[in-house]
Amino acid sequence: MRIALTSLACAHVVPLGMLYVAAALRDAGHAVFWCEVRDASELTERLRACRAEVVGFGATTGMHGLYAQWALHVKRELGIRTMMGGPHPTFVPGIVEHPGLDAICVGEAEQSAVELIGWFGRGLQGEPVAGVRCKDAEGNVLEGGPRQPPGDLDALPFPAYDLVYDGDRRKGAYRVKPFLASRGCAYRCTYCGNAGYLSLYGRDVEPVRKRRSRLVVEEIRLVERRWGLELVWLADASLLTDRSWAEELVGRIHREVGKPFFCKVRADHVDARTAKMLAKAGCAAVGVGLESGSERIRRRVLGRRMSGDTMLSACRHLREAGIRLLTFNMVGIPTETFEDALATVDLNIACAPDFAEATLLQPYPGTPIASWSVRKGHFDGDFDAVDYSYLSTSPFRFADTRDRDRIERLQKLMGLAVEFPEVRRVLPWLVELPASRFHDAIFRIWYRLGFGRRIHGMSTPW
Repeated sequence: MRIALTSLACAHVVPLGMLYVAAALRDAGHAVFWCEVRDASELTERLRACRAEVVGFGATTGMHGLYAQWALHVKRELGIRTMMGGPHPTFVPGIVEHPGLDAICVGEAEQSAVELIGWFGRGLQGEPVAGVRCKDAEGNVLEGGPRQPPGDLDALPFPAYDLVYDGDRRKGAYRVKPFLASRGCAYRCTYCGNAGYLSLYGRDVEPVRKRRSRLVVEEIRLVERRWGLELVWLADASLLTDRSWAEELVGRIHREVGKPFFCKVRADHVDARTAKMLAKAGCAAVGVGLESGSERIRRRVLGRRMSGDTMLSACRHLREAGIRLLTFNMVGIPTETFEDALATVDLNIACAPDFAEATLLQPYPGTPIASWSVRKGHFDGDFDAVDYSYLSTSPFRFADTRDRDRIERLQKLMGLAVEFPEVRRVLPWLVELPASRFHDAIFRIWYRLGFGRRIHGMSTPW
């Protein structure tokens, strides 16, 4: 069949999950097309041009409503089948009842998508597919039951990078490119969807599934030869969960690719020896989750049982090894006060990162903090009202609405406050100013300069 996968046009996103699905569909003999568009009308024209029989969407919470409306539009205009995968339909499977959707894939979808296309090709006849919720010819929703994720990641084909890099010359030429060497995470932080995936799959699935380093390097070299790259972006949740595997992987990248890399690590996995190992292997920058400067928030709300001293020590070791440091932080957390958010700023100042990134916590479906927030009255449970971006506004109820307003403005100014003591001194005054384009402009400019040049080592595309 002729299958189009689509997403909203975005200058700097490479959708690895969808490209894995595209590769699996190709291996099954289907023709696959990539449509990155700005609206439903443009999508309709692209689908008509490639004569697509099925269109698929990968939806995070916040984008799900837009994609469901696009699906309804193309179904009415072209009469083609529609399917959706990704985190949102995985944890809100009831979205399959939307009139624009014929089916959803739950969890990792390489195998499910291939079998679903076969089910479409059989005219919706036969048993429903495991890992899928779908509608029969009368519109009744069928439940295919659970499907375990791929256990052997080495057996999967490489992502279909050509769909994006050949289709968008800017992305193909961009010198930072992402790769996945593993899937999953061994931890259950309350704000992360990993806890939901672990519950979905049960105890029979390894929390972290790893690829052989030889194949990861082969994939990186293939991308480098065809499209070029200057920085390898290892997008794994936490690279050092298995230290021996990670050491073999980065050593091989250093020897056989010879390009610097970025990775994400947990602070409690970093000591002086580990930092030196990463630096010797060519690690240019790391991302470390600090999340909150309040130990109460970290332990009781976020499920992060990590002390401030542990994070300070890890950051010091990484800086001393000559590795650039990106810190991940969240504000707008249920029960957080403005003083707690200021403590997050101050913890970052003590850690001295090259760039401190702050986001507004979102109660994504499948996360423990979402259900906890509903029970405690911090969130009304309306996932349709959650914004597509974790940089815009907080969906939580705060005991003090003034705190909420100040915290939202602090998020925009945090990077500057960590960098410049003068900004930190006047931060309590700056957040009292009415929210305006000023706060957004400051955030965007500093993100471009701080993250793009210091972490990527070049300007970030917009």
